[in-house]
Amino acid sequence: MSWWKGLSIVIVIAFLQESIPMFNLKTHRECFMKIVVVEDSAVIRKHFIALLESVSEVKVVGEAESEQAALDMIPALQPDIVVLDVNLSPGNGFNVLKQLRASGNTAEIFVVTNQTHEQYRKMSVTLGANGFYDKSNGIENVLARIKTLVESGKAN
Repeated sequence: MSWWKGLSIVIVIAFLQESIPMFNLKTHRECFMKIVVVEDSAVIRKHFIALLESVSEVKVVGEAESEQAALDMIPALQPDIVVLDVNLSPGNGFNVLKQLRASGNTAEIFVVTNQTHEQYRKMSVTLGANGFYDKSNGIENVLARIKTLVESGKAN
């Protein structure tokens, strides 16, 4: 009765596809979108992390509240995505964005801020941000963008 062995393999593969984010059969490693959240408010940072981790195949691998902490952490963790506030304590997100791009970092960087003036949007784009979102009502757009990236398979 070897037919049941084939059935069990199908069931295991189906289980793996549902329970392990983007399992890479060639390397036998889990794949997921790695995200770092840079936000000076602990309350907002925790809220963002909870929302981001509600997306399947996403893992928040780091969080920072200051410019220096972000600049130390991001190169070491090599995230796929950085969610970045403009106002940091101390420092600012524009310096983080500028230094990351100058160092050749290719992560998707989404600026999420309450500073929604056009000059902030232009500065973000000029410095290399992949998106600019209003913190008060744009987080759903960030989540939608991340889901699109997950579906396209652009994980490390």
